Amino acid sequence: MAQLVPVEHDPFVPPPANPAQPPEWLKGGIREAAHSMFVEPIQQAAKALRGQLTEGEAQNFALEAAAGLIPMAKGAKAAKSGIRAYHASPFEFDRFDVGKVGTGEGRWYPEYVGAQGQGMYFTSSPDAAEAYRTMLKEEALVRKGAPGRDAKVYEVNLAVKPDELFDLSSTLSANPKSKALAKEFGLKPNAMGKELYDAAGSFPGKPFDPQLATDVLKDAGFKGTKYVDEPGKPQNYVVFDDKLIDILRKYGIAGLAVLPPAVAAGVQERLVPIDHDPFAGTEKR
Repeated sequence: MAQLVPVEHDPFVPPPANPAQPPEWLKGGIREAAHSMFVEPIQQAAKALRGQLTEGEAQNFALEAAAGLIPMAKGAKAAKSGIRAYHASPFEFDRFDVGKVGTGEGRWYPEYVGAQGQGMYFTSSPDAAEAYRTMLKEEALVRKGAPGRDAKVYEVNLAVKPDELFDLSSTLSANPKSKALAKEFGLKPNAMGKELYDAAGSFPGKPFDPQLATDVLKDAGFKGTKYVDEPGKPQNYVVFDDKLIDILRKYGIAGLAVLPPAVAAGVQERLVPIDHDPFAGTEKR
């Protein structure tokens, strides 16, 4: 017969009449957060399925769903250390591939591929990326064979530090590694980064080679480039290695056609914030 093992407490003794409780302000905060994070999105989704949303509510719901702002939206990832940036593309994918450089918009304008670095281009401005996405969609309507009808914006984390990006828009004296390159190429420290990049990829009698210029920067320890189209405009980035790019989420209104016309029109109007091209100077429009 198995031997019974005595215990030091009676498992059948009822719990205390007044166990410790969190303060009311904390319980209220938990209830409010839970309602905002889980209950409200589910209620909005149910109302949307039943067609009970007003036009304004439907626009807000469509925008939040498209941008992945509803908590726990599919594809959303936690923020990481690095540089937050945005990229618009006519294609849908789950990871960036440096081998695809030049196969998108670069097919139409190959002479502009790699103008600021042989890599993948990003902007610091979500509005600029959204404007570029809109242009891709418009281009798909007028250019035969051009993709872009379902263009998307990719929000990414770039696993680089600002000083690991060669600054094309500043003087070479701004970074010790840039100063060393200036000496190597016989340029003055007050020369601009773009001047060195162009010199690094140029040989007499031969066309500019962006891969050669990029390799010079990589050998010097740079992981990409950064530049602005003009003072006051958003910062743009070019990253050489696709392993340094992590997609946090992707969004875009690909299903406007299934929304009621008034709702779709309101959503579309709110998705075209500016007319700035984040890649001006790299790809001809």
